Amino acid sequence: MKVDGGIGFGRDIAANAQEAESLGYDGLWSAETNHDPFLPLAIAATATERLELGTGIAVAFARNPMNLAVLANDLQTLSEGRFMLGSARRSSRTSPSGTRCPGRTRPRACAN
Repeated sequence: MKVDGGIGFGRDIAANAQEAESLGYDGLWSAETNHDPFLPLAIAATATERLELGTGIAVAFARNPMNLAVLANDLQTLSEGRFMLGSARRSSRTSPSGTRCPGRTRPRACAN
């Protein structure tokens, strides 16, 4: 069984990642809540040797696909193959303006 934990944002990211690794954690996940999920993972990648690192989630629709791919590749290289990209898009029942579209799976603009 693998045991993972979360990593937050702050000045002690490297120390927290090293502590998690020394305690036997298998991985650390960073979520896109109040901060960018990638910066803590880059810091953790340079401070650890075996922890798996991943985004638990990064919002894909807010990013340019090419930039996201390059960023993920850079983290994969920096972590020596320990990075996992978890991404999400907006709900398929939501229009581009954010309004709910009952009964539609691929809304155009919620107009009937």
